[in-house]
Formats: sequence, structure tokens, C-alpha cells
Amino acid sequence: MANSIPMITATLLAGIPEFVGAELGDRALRRAYSDAGLHNGATSAAGQYVAEGTLVNLLESAARQAGDDTLGTLIGAHVNLGVYDTWGAYVLEAETLGDALRRFSVVMRFLASHSTAGLVVTGQQACLNYRWGARDTLGYHQVCLASAGSLLNTLRLYLGQEFLPDEIHLDMARPPRTTPIESSLQTRIFFDANEISLRFPRYLLKRQRPGPLIARPVTLSEVRRHVLTGPPRNIDEAVTELIRTQVFNGGPSFERTSRALNLNERTLRRMLDRSGEGFRDLSNRIRLETAEELLRGTSMSVRAVAKAVGYSDSYNFSRAFKNRYGCRPTAVRSF
Repeated sequence: MANSIPMITATLLAGIPEFVGAELGDRALRRAYSDAGLHNGATSAAGQYVAEGTLVNLLESAARQAGDDTLGTLIGAHVNLGVYDTWGAYVLEAETLGDALRRFSVVMRFLASHSTAGLVVTGQQACLNYRWGARDTLGYHQVCLASAGSLLNTLRLYLGQEFLPDEIHLDMARPPRTTPIESSLQTRIFFDANEISLRFPRYLLKRQRPGPLIARPVTLSEVRRHVLTGPPRNIDEAVTELIRTQVFNGGPSFERTSRALNLNERTLRRMLDRSGEGFRDLSNRIRLETAEELLRGTSMSVRAVAKAVGYSDSYNFSRAFKNRYGCRPTAVRSF
């Protein structure tokens, strides 16, 4: 079954929880996590994916609590692609701006199921374009503003902190207050566009980075290994990904999963029923698969593994493990 839920690398969360916690406090951060369907202390680990709606809901909740409808501009002012794990390093390891932006468009296919990035050159003008899959989600404008700021900061790594693009186009409705946006981005702003677009002279694509930006070279193959096989492509994969991240963080939660996917619980239950495996069975299977990985790959005791994957006692864990794998947990290490 095709997945209409846009998924994206969890590394895009990097820096956002820290910003929200520092500016609004831990209580606001916990509320933002809850509204987004994330567990408290959610990480931006490589190889993990979240629904784009999760990011939208996180920023929208923070903005609502701050009473600032343009909070995304403040977040965008503190972020560039360099904070985004191995793939960000791969992009910025390029010697010229043009090569960096071409790398960005290539690497996106491993990072997102629906979002796209691209460099378009027309005549003497270059356009760095970005399109989110969740652009129609309520509250998306916060992500749009944060993204525009992040892309601008990335260009400035090659072009200097004083650089300003000729124009910035935003795929969001024109808000009642545009002054905070114009003050942050400091150039001509156009709203209601088809995608986020930063436009600047073509000759700047040849600009070389002023100095080393990362510690060592990073290859596209390394990026692919880091993000595994790419984002989830159907509802089963999306739910599985979320359950895996929840196993060690309070246990799988249907309510939290539905919020993270920006779906109501009835819709998600119906989608899972169609695929043939309900949430409870899926959760139990993933918990036991995780337990087997821990038993084979770590020196953790059976009791510790049982507790890590959410079993209250070793007996129930051993019984469930044997039902699935045909042997007791202690036998796994003898294989």
C-alpha cells in the first residue's frame, strides 16, 4: 500500500529542541514533544525517520506557546546544513558552492520520501529550491520560515555572512505581519510560491569555501550507509520506524504514533488493518526483534534485555521469545 505520509530523516530535528528548551524552557519543550507525538528527549539519530508532520507540529506548538507566529525565523537564523550529521558534512565538503548544492539535491533522495531539493540555473540566475511534502499541513509556515533561514545560512558558509540573495520565494500564504520575516531574511520576499526558492547571481556558484568546514572527507557511499536504505515508503515501514524509536523510550504507544504521523487513531488503525498486522502485534514483533539484536550484539543479561524492550519480568519475556524463535533467550548466544 502506497504511503501518502511524507517521511524525512530525524536528523532535521537537530538544534530545534535545544533552541526551544533554551528560549521557552523545559516545560514548553515537553509540551512541544507531546504535541508532535515524540517522546521526551527525542534524538536526531542517523538512520531514523519521522513524519514531516512531526516537525511541523513541533514548531507550531513552540510558536503557539511563545505567542510568536514567526518563530521559525528565529530558529532558521541559528541553523545550517552543517548541523545535520554525515549527510550535511558530505554537502559542505564540496569545494565550491555549486558542487555543494548539487550534492544537496542528490542526497535528498536518501533522506526524504516526498521532499525535494534542486539547483536550477536559468541565464545568469541560480535558484536553490526546496519543496516539502507536508507543505499543506496546518502550521507549515513555521517550517517554511526555518528552512529559508537554514538555506540562507548554508549559502553564507561559502559567500560570507554579509551575503544576501536577490530574492527569496516562500511557499506559504502572506502573513498579517511580514516585518519579522523581512528583518530576518533582509531581502525581497515573495509569498504564495510553489516552493521555497533562494535566487542569486549564477557566477557565485563558482565561489570556493573559505576554509575547511569539516574534519575529514565524506563520500556519498558513507551517507547511504548512514541513512540505511532511505525513508519509509509505506505505512507499515513508517509505523515500524516509529515503534523502533519508542521501544527504548517509554514503549510503543498507538496514541503517540498517530500524533507523530499526523493521523487520527481511527484512520491509522484502518490503514494497519488493511496491511494485515495490527499495532499490538507489530509492536510485540519489533520488541522481540530488538531483543534478539541485543542478545546477539551486546553482553547485556537476559534480565536487562527484557527490561530494555519493555517486559516487566524475565519469565514473560522468555516465554514470548521462545514462542517467536523456538528457543529461550539464553540459547541465542550459543549460535
